Amino acid sequence: MAVYYFISPQRVPREGFFVAAKEIGTSDDSKVTKVAGPFVPIKISEKLAYLGHEFVLANLVSTNERLSFSNVYYAVYNSESQSFTVFGVTGEEIVTIQSEGVPMIFGDRIFSVDHVAGLIKHYSTSGEVLWSYSVGSYVTSLHANEELTVFGGLNGYVTLLNAQGEMVYEYRPSGSASEIIYGTAVSPDSQYFAIISGLDPQRFLLFRKGSRTYTPVYHRDLKQQFVQPVRIKFSDKSNLVLYEEPGFLNGYHIGKQQAFSLPIDGKLKDFNTDIFKRNFGFLVEKSDRYTLRVLNHEHLFPLMELDLHAQDVIMNVLPTSMVLGIDKTLLELEYKGQMK
Repeated sequence: MAVYYFISPQRVPREGFFVAAKEIGTSDDSKVTKVAGPFVPIKISEKLAYLGHEFVLANLVSTNERLSFSNVYYAVYNSESQSFTVFGVTGEEIVTIQSEGVPMIFGDRIFSVDHVAGLIKHYSTSGEVLWSYSVGSYVTSLHANEELTVFGGLNGYVTLLNAQGEMVYEYRPSGSASEIIYGTAVSPDSQYFAIISGLDPQRFLLFRKGSRTYTPVYHRDLKQQFVQPVRIKFSDKSNLVLYEEPGFLNGYHIGKQQAFSLPIDGKLKDFNTDIFKRNFGFLVEKSDRYTLRVLNHEHLFPLMELDLHAQDVIMNVLPTSMVLGIDKTLLELEYKGQMK
């Protein structure tokens, strides 16, 4: 299949421009090289690729089974599994865990979640259960950073646990016909967490850590609503949060206390909060056409708009560049010049 790249003219700072720097194929005979980290995962079609230093392919996993992965580990499982195996980024087996739950991996933290039983377990790399928590409800959403775990349930409660699995905060929104929690995320610095909750109306809520506990500091009723898991992402510096809504990508500048909403024409395939440090980007899918847009954090001016005609496109970022997975090809984009 031929892949065509169409670049639409947009307002871009005169000091810089975008360059397609390197390209890697993801066929089964692609060369894998031992390389230093940090590592970046990118899943395209039925393959999971790990990229290392200087855009080198460190591992390529081909599987028809389900995957849970982070920049440290990945797990392979299926819906009938009584166990799952965790691997390091270069394919070395770390541990096999006996569990009927679904593996969820965040950084170097390994969880299993039995959604129906409402049971969350956190494991060490030796397979030891570090802690377990009984939710008492179907688990609808879970996210974690190095210190905290936040999850929501069918019962409408959102719960925050510390690194030892102890509850530090619990909240149940009110005012909607249904109070199911559809999305959760905790910021990298643990000062904030956010949720999408309820139906009629569906709401986005942002919570901030105070001297004693967390409190809601911002909320927004959504014009449209999902009846499925919803994605929420914080920026690396915890100063921006992005979340999806049918027909929109929404955001909130935490320091500036400013909200914005960007209409999209199609399906929101993916979005990333940190591209070239101070920018965010998102992919929109419509038929066999994908549109990538990159905008500045502060002023929302557009840096790039790229049209791609392909069967599948996904995105991620390296420390100084951006990665696009386009069908069976990984493409590195670099920004040359001064980024405002």
